[in-house]
Amino acid sequence: MAESALRQYEYGGDGPFGFFMPERREILSPEQRLDMGYTSTRRGPAFKRIYIPAKLGESETSLEYMPAYRAGKSALNAVISLFTDPPSLDEVKEAGTSALRGIDQYMRDQYVAGALGGTAYNPETGQVTEFDPTVAMVGGAPTGVQAVRAATPGSVVLGMVGSKNARYTPDQLEAIRQIDEAGFDTDQLFLHGTSDEIDQLSIGKTQKRDSGYIGTGAYSTPEPNISRYYSNQATPTTRDSMGDWSGPNTFPLITKKGNYKQYTLKEKTELAQKARANPEFSQQLAEQNIAEGYIGADVVDANGSIIERVNYFPDTDTRSAFDYSIPETTLRSGSKRGTGVAAASALTGDYRDRIIQEYPKSYKPAIIENYVSQGVDPRTFAAGAGDNAGDPRMGQLNILGGTTVNIGDQRIGDVPRIDLADYEGYPFFTSMSDRAAAGDVILDINGVPINVSRRGGQNYMLDPESGEFVWASDEDVVLKSKGGELSDTSFFKTAKDLKEKYGKDPLIVPWTMAPTGIDFSTQVGETMLSYARNSMSRGDLASLDKDVKKIIPDWPGIDNPDWVASFRNTTGNQRKAVENLLDRNYVDKGGITSGIARYANTDSDLRMARDGQLVNAGVVDTGRYPLTDSILVHPTYNTGLYGEGLGRIAGDIQVFELLPDARALMGIVDPLNPPRNALRALEMKPYGGVITESALRAIEDRRR
Repeated sequence: MAESALRQYEYGGDGPFGFFMPERREILSPEQRLDMGYTSTRRGPAFKRIYIPAKLGESETSLEYMPAYRAGKSALNAVISLFTDPPSLDEVKEAGTSALRGIDQYMRDQYVAGALGGTAYNPETGQVTEFDPTVAMVGGAPTGVQAVRAATPGSVVLGMVGSKNARYTPDQLEAIRQIDEAGFDTDQLFLHGTSDEIDQLSIGKTQKRDSGYIGTGAYSTPEPNISRYYSNQATPTTRDSMGDWSGPNTFPLITKKGNYKQYTLKEKTELAQKARANPEFSQQLAEQNIAEGYIGADVVDANGSIIERVNYFPDTDTRSAFDYSIPETTLRSGSKRGTGVAAASALTGDYRDRIIQEYPKSYKPAIIENYVSQGVDPRTFAAGAGDNAGDPRMGQLNILGGTTVNIGDQRIGDVPRIDLADYEGYPFFTSMSDRAAAGDVILDINGVPINVSRRGGQNYMLDPESGEFVWASDEDVVLKSKGGELSDTSFFKTAKDLKEKYGKDPLIVPWTMAPTGIDFSTQVGETMLSYARNSMSRGDLASLDKDVKKIIPDWPGIDNPDWVASFRNTTGNQRKAVENLLDRNYVDKGGITSGIARYANTDSDLRMARDGQLVNAGVVDTGRYPLTDSILVHPTYNTGLYGEGLGRIAGDIQVFELLPDARALMGIVDPLNPPRNALRALEMKPYGGVITESALRAIEDRRR
């Protein structure tokens, strides 16, 4: 018998349109099923199995290899009748998309790219689309395609870490407990499709196929169909124990618990276009997310389920699901990546551990873990406001999971990243800043209309609504006087003195306050009052008006059109008192807690920022005298410094790293961990200086 007759082939391809793919690949070794023993299920004993993907040869393309064609033209009149000659890409595109009307153009191109074996060209737009299985196999797909997710992937290996129903030996259970304590999520199994035999993911061996659309790192997925696709696409680079080139396989792993940036499928497709256009985009995105405290990123579907994960530090933040060795206590998340100030964003040691050190000692471990695991500083949910604020309530630990905040009317576009090394020799001064977001509107919370514009905060200088102002504060801060002249501690005098000394308009580099610092802003109280106004009964609102009037004597009532203006014309202590009143007395009547209001108003990039962190930088125009106007400048602060925002500072840089003289004066040993009283001292007046080479080098050295 001829050799070709002994060969076996896989026709078509993976995914929902594999039936229409005009290709075949030789089966070098068939898919294998290994029975690993019994386990218990609700239906009784069942086999535990692992499926090893088939090893496939190079792809061969021909119309006759299309499974639909091989099944007979009569079964595919809608498609094959178009092909009197071998089909062109345009013909296959038209046939493949005819059933996908109503799906947006990008999704249609995705399915065509899948049907063509990986790539499709749209002659009308000139767009080349590469097939992305995380999009075409999961989100935005018709019901039949969504069903791919429900396909039984085969059982997991007996005893694999992350298995939902495996049996473990006592030693394995103890190892899993210690692995969990070391910070790994032992409840979530991920899969990495590869053609190499590996036992550990590594940053040095990633992005051989593409740069990674949500940042450079090691990618994995809980979806077996997606990992199988990648395993069959990857080109082997290592040989197995027998000396042969390794074949397609799936590497099971678990990942570190921590702060993962979340992207929707739509956002991923937008990032993918940027990554294809700019080879450095993915690395820059990873550095940006690392600087903001993330150890990786997830792509999630409409239900919030993870479709794909990237770990930016796979050497320390991932481990094989077969590995039961006890983790070293020195194993930390956030190894250094890259060089320079901009890239040196991952601090030595665990970022999460550093943040936790800032929480009050009275916080119960359950409170800290609950909010930190959701990427939120637990102080955000402090009960009450102002001097009456207390620890987050144990009885409200599930409050965040049941809250939906709808943000819209975006005013800020892409924010540039800036490296302080580019501003060596520039004078600067500091200002404290709350974590309030800017550049958009809170449309509703849990479906209750809010319509509060978020003005900042750090991003005030980047919000078009701020006009020509780079910063805003109270008049007695910006234009503080002494003896009939500007005080040396006023912002404007500080800026002018720096300009005179160094010959350049100075930078303003605000540092981040604690999450409760936002209570001073009008935004939190306005949000709570708006929610109450649209959710509480008339009787309860009447009672609320009486209570608020005790705090704000000129209060016109919540139904009066001037209530917002009245609330803004108050002191910080009055606003905090109203927030405290609503939090303690009116939540059970239909209001929201101060914690939810803080969360809704906090910049999402600062939910886990460290106190004292430098976030944005702007330049002050010392040639223009500040303006005092509570309407034009800011709802909370009446005086504005003219200037413009420059962008977001790359790297997790602490304010005292730029203030060596102040550091020495206050006796601060570690500028990465300044004591709370040192930050309190910075609230009293602006501190400044010049960005020096020695300071920049010291920032790099601390991250080596």
